[in-house]
Amino acid sequence: MKNKIRKPILSYDKNCRFCQNNVSKWKKTIGREIEYRGESGKNLKSVELLLENGEKLKSAEAVFKIFSYGGRNFPLWMYKKVPFFKSLSEFIYKLIAKHRHKI
Repeated sequence: MKNKIRKPILSYDKNCRFCQNNVSKWKKTIGREIEYRGESGKNLKSVELLLENGEKLKSAEAVFKIFSYGGRNFPLWMYKKVPFFKSLSEFIYKLIAKHRHKI
């Protein structure tokens, strides 16, 4: 049985300026809907969002789920319903993640 959590937990690379900037924006638009946890030494390759039901989302899907907490549901809907959008989103996410320390 998975442990239940009170609200989603976002893990991100706290040593990444690009990641920090995005988290800062999300804190302003989404606020306390999510618990934000900067990780260091873990060398995260993507953001991870742990949901209340124990499900873990990563990469583009996690970002689009975060958007949905701020009322922007269309990207997550596209991700789930339009196959090429999911593939394209993950490709772009991986490309940005690979170079995020240079951004």
